[in-house]
Amino acid sequence: IIFCFEGVVVIIASALMHYAERGAWCDAGNDFCDGTAEEGNGLRDRWGWYSVPGTYEGATYTAGCSAPAGFCRHRSRYHSVLISAYWCVTTVTTTGYGDYTPLTVGGKFIASATMVLGLVALALPITILSENFAHVYQRQELAKLEELEEKEQ
Repeated sequence: IIFCFEGVVVIIASALMHYAERGAWCDAGNDFCDGTAEEGNGLRDRWGWYSVPGTYEGATYTAGCSAPAGFCRHRSRYHSVLISAYWCVTTVTTTGYGDYTPLTVGGKFIASATMVLGLVALALPITILSENFAHVYQRQELAKLEELEEKEQ
């Protein structure tokens, strides 16, 4: 049950994080970065990438961009749901390497909710399971002691 719940959390949080943090779609020639490619005109079928959210509108993308921050478009770190799933798994399991961090307010809100869900979904059931194991172990030990006392009499 724990893994099923965790799987649902990872899928939902990954999709939400990808949507919140992916940025604007740009094609190979840095066109359509203003969002016009999302109007259903078939332009999204071209090769392209998502730019970092909040990037300067006149910026362009180049692989070795060395201009000051804000004047180069860089590929968004959350450009696929699988990358977002990696972020989600490290967040839910409280590993948190820090290599992927949200930039937008929506992304930070989703990250906070994912952290809390990770704690509730993992820590609480694990605590209950370990408490039950300890309780069963104590009962078994008590039964062994009672058997030894009966044999001695």
